[in-house]
Amino acid sequence: SEAFAFEWATEIQRINREGHAVVIVYFGDHDPSGNSIERNCRERLARLAGDGAFTWHRAGLLFSDLDDFALINVDVKAGDSRTPAYLKEHGNRAAELDALPPDVLRARILDSIRSRVDVSAWDRIATIERAETESLDVVAREFEAALAGARRAA
Repeated sequence: SEAFAFEWATEIQRINREGHAVVIVYFGDHDPSGNSIERNCRERLARLAGDGAFTWHRAGLLFSDLDDFALINVDVKAGDSRTPAYLKEHGNRAAELDALPPDVLRARILDSIRSRVDVSAWDRIATIERAETESLDVVAREFEAALAGARRAA
């Protein structure tokens, strides 16, 4: 929606003012609708946030994925007004993002993040998060016993 794009563009501008680059990594279906969502979103954000406010990268589903992973072809919908242009460029070949093997999708998402962040800081945060989760698990396991002890003491 236009309101969502405006909010997103405002956030991109704020991040830019703080001196940070914004990279948007898009994952979507490779069909007339998925390509249209990508194009419209990219154009709206460029108009609202300004040219050069962000870098856009499509990480999935790529047209080459249809062959690389022997994805099941989904016929392009004949009634879609975007179909003629899509057919001209790609033929009657389309697929949905969820057809990509989950491990491949997961790896692309992680790579999209890890290639753009300080990996050592990311790993430190992950270590802290694991320790906090383990601590909470201990508290949860021992909660009833601690509660019973507190009731006896009272």
